[in-house]
Amino acid sequence: VEGNFYATNGVILNSYDNSSIGEYMVDIDINKTSEIISALNLLGKCVKRGKPGFRVEFIGPNGKIISSVNTTKAVFNSTEYYTYIRAKIVYTVVENAANCTVREYYAWVQPVFSSP
Repeated sequence: VEGNFYATNGVILNSYDNSSIGEYMVDIDINKTSEIISALNLLGKCVKRGKPGFRVEFIGPNGKIISSVNTTKAVFNSTEYYTYIRAKIVYTVVENAANCTVREYYAWVQPVFSSP
């Protein structure tokens, strides 16, 4: 068993690849994400503000965001050494709701660990 899986509260991925040292790729399935959120009536996390759309954050040690891009397909290449890197995908939706106007949905991809 390779353990290729990710956690989500609504964001669906087409694919991700963290098998190459120093490179991490994430590809979001926009249509399935919208379908799942709507079909399951998912509420997401209510936040105070946010820019609508998708954001991919590559996170390193101590939770430090080492790269953040607003896109649906992202590749992180690094020549620097990090003990681990993981991807967090954020989908922000702005809606006209009385109690919450900005909601976020997430996916968290497994970290990749490396040694010097």
